[in-house]
Amino acid sequence: MEGTPEGQEKGGAAAGNGKGEIVKAKVVEWEEFQDVLAQMCGRGLVLKKSLVDREALSQQLEAALEIRKVSLERVDALEAMHRQVHAKNLRLKSAQEALRNLREELAKKTGFLEPSTRTLHIAFRAVADAQRRLQVAKSLLAGDGGLERLRKLCYSLDSRRRRMLAQLAFVYPLASLKPENSTSQGVERETANKDGSSLIIAGMPLSEPGKKLTGHAKDKSESDMSATALGYVGHMVTLVAQYLDVQLRYPIRQMASRSFIQDYCPAIEPAVDAVTAAVAPQYGSQRTVEFPLFSEGQDTTRSAYAVFLLNKDLEQILNHLGLESVGPRHTLLNLEKLLKGLETTDIS
Repeated sequence: MEGTPEGQEKGGAAAGNGKGEIVKAKVVEWEEFQDVLAQMCGRGLVLKKSLVDREALSQQLEAALEIRKVSLERVDALEAMHRQVHAKNLRLKSAQEALRNLREELAKKTGFLEPSTRTLHIAFRAVADAQRRLQVAKSLLAGDGGLERLRKLCYSLDSRRRRMLAQLAFVYPLASLKPENSTSQGVERETANKDGSSLIIAGMPLSEPGKKLTGHAKDKSESDMSATALGYVGHMVTLVAQYLDVQLRYPIRQMASRSFIQDYCPAIEPAVDAVTAAVAPQYGSQRTVEFPLFSEGQDTTRSAYAVFLLNKDLEQILNHLGLESVGPRHTLLNLEKLLKGLETTDIS
């Protein structure tokens, strides 16, 4: 009985020694065998439990290592992402700097273009306003009171002008006298026509400008008729100028046979001293001088100059119609040419 436990102990010792060393076996008494066996069984259970715990711990360790590996991989990925974010931040700063430079340049260009922009806006509003007015004008012209009405008014105005001019020619008719009649009545030879006849206005002849009177009754009658004729001519010239809307250079103050014509820039009057002759051209334009269209009781030079100015008014109206004057001394011939020109010329 003792040999068996000893053999077992030796075998167990030999088996438990991995180095092949001989372990001295322990001899256990039979009475203690149960206790030893129980201890050994308990130790086996503990060993088995330790193995199980070891396996579990090994699995936990492997899981922890796997988690650690994943964590390290994530850390590496996070560091890579950090590097990418840093690079992107650098690019973003560079882009922001470039954007700031562009904004500064844009602000400079905007400040440079702002006056032109304001001018353009003002011009645009002006063009829009002009277009609006143009549309309004077109609508007004296209309406009942538009261009057609304007044509009718122009036609009516032209007709009225011609009618009034015809009435004026009827009130102050021009007629011709044969040479024998003109000589007997003292008609001026400057008004003679090609056939030798002379002109009279409303039955009144014109004497030669500047003709001196002798004091005879015949000369006085001739002077009165000439003054009346000049009054007629002056009245006709004034009315024709008003009808044609012509501002006469030398206005006429109507007083029938005692009319006057005004010169705003007159020549130096005769019978003046040297001082007046030197000063008059400087101040002549600042005063108005009237010259008589009659010769009775007047200086013949002044009355002749008045007839000259009257012919200049006739010449002004003729030039307004595109016609030429006959001459500065042919009053009735100029008037006759004016009346004929009014019949054939467009006066609208």
